[in-house]
Amino acid sequence: MPVDEINLAPEANEILSIISPQEVSDLVYDAMYLKDLLLDTDKQSSDNLIHIAAVLSRISGTTGKKMEKIAKKYSEYWKKVGIHPVNETLQAELS
Repeated sequence: MPVDEINLAPEANEILSIISPQEVSDLVYDAMYLKDLLLDTDKQSSDNLIHIAAVLSRISGTTGKKMEKIAKKYSEYWKKVGIHPVNETLQAELS
C-alpha cells in the first residue's frame, strides 16, 4: 500500500529533523513521570524531590543540546501553531 506524503510547514519539518522519534518518546515518558511526581500527594518528601532532580538531569543530558538548537530558531513556533501552553494545563491540574 502506498504511503501518503505528509506535507509539513518548513518549521515543523526542521524541528522534527533535529530530534529523533525515540528521543521524543523518551522525553514524553520523562515528562509524564515528572507530572506524576508533581501530582504525588507527598510533594515535599526528599525522595520525590531527588527523583524530580534526577529526571530533569536525564532530560538535560539526553536532549538538552538538541532542545537548545530548536530554541535558538523556533522558540516561538508553538505560538504560531496556536497550541495551549502546557504549563497552564498542568497548573490547572495541580490546583
